[in-house]
Amino acid sequence: MTSAISFETMCERRTITCIRRLHEASLPLMPNPNYLDKPAEGCLGSRHRENVVSFLSQLTEDFTLSAQTAAASINYFDRYGSLLAARQQHIPREKAQLVSMACLMLASKFYDRRTPSIEDLCTVAQHQYAELDFRTQELEILSSLHWLLHGPLPQTCFSLLLRLTEISEDAIDGNTQSQQPSAKLAKIQEGSVDAFARSQRRKVAKIKEWGAIFIELTSFEYTCLKFSPLVTAMACLLCAVRFEPYGSKVEINHKLHALRHACAIDSREVDECIESVLACYGQCLPESGTTLPPASEPPVSAPADCTPSASAPAGFEPISPDNDATPSIGASRCGTASPDSVIPEVADGAIPDVAEK
Repeated sequence: MTSAISFETMCERRTITCIRRLHEASLPLMPNPNYLDKPAEGCLGSRHRENVVSFLSQLTEDFTLSAQTAAASINYFDRYGSLLAARQQHIPREKAQLVSMACLMLASKFYDRRTPSIEDLCTVAQHQYAELDFRTQELEILSSLHWLLHGPLPQTCFSLLLRLTEISEDAIDGNTQSQQPSAKLAKIQEGSVDAFARSQRRKVAKIKEWGAIFIELTSFEYTCLKFSPLVTAMACLLCAVRFEPYGSKVEINHKLHALRHACAIDSREVDECIESVLACYGQCLPESGTTLPPASEPPVSAPADCTPSASAPAGFEPISPDNDATPSIGASRCGTASPDSVIPEVADGAIPDVAEK
């Protein structure tokens, strides 16, 4: 005799299976986390990588491309560099701009409807490279990556984690309909359900914004290359929920614990990634400290390893996603390039307007 399984349980199991398959597919497409540790003379080192990521983030913003395009282009660059390092080769500093722009051009073809033309990229590079250089570099990257370009990204995993933990507009609508008051109570509590739903939707939007910020921050950090897209997404979600508390922390931790078990992910790896996320946040905003504000709910005993145990320093005030004065991560990083930057700054007006193309 088989016991009946609820529709919610079936959906949860299906989502976990989907995430597990994505996680397994992403592992062969991860770069070597140490590929820049021992560069040859005149080639890119670990301290130069942030300049490359800043350059790609700036181009993504100026060409109005998606966050997925930026993440994919960075992944292509790191994987290409890893494959060169495996052959005892490295990316020369003078080719860093050409390689990064070729990666962006490839990524935009997969993740955006609009792709910067080679003429546009030549203009950005101030015609240091000919069109043939871009085409040759593009083919070389494609050949090195064996045309494996459409791999899972942290943004994809983050969206699925929101669905799994029911941090989504669909879950809000479903819960609202299932909890509609009776006719008598509805007359007394008129408008309360809609007000609650609007409040929850605002919280979901804030969590998505925080998640996007944290994911973008991890892309700058060389030490975060060792984390898979799923581990990165889990850490960013846990940090985002601490900034914007939502629902039951016990239920969220329980579902993430089940997912970690299904994907054979050690909780210590997630905790380490959380620490890296906080370190990235502290480096970007040093005046804010490197720890998250305390949770609004008491710590969860089981599974406690899902919840960061950091406490907030005195005077901690996190930057808000709705603050219009907050600069983008890429823009703020580009403005503070190191003296030995290998990517020249893009002058104002150097980016062609491709919005109407």
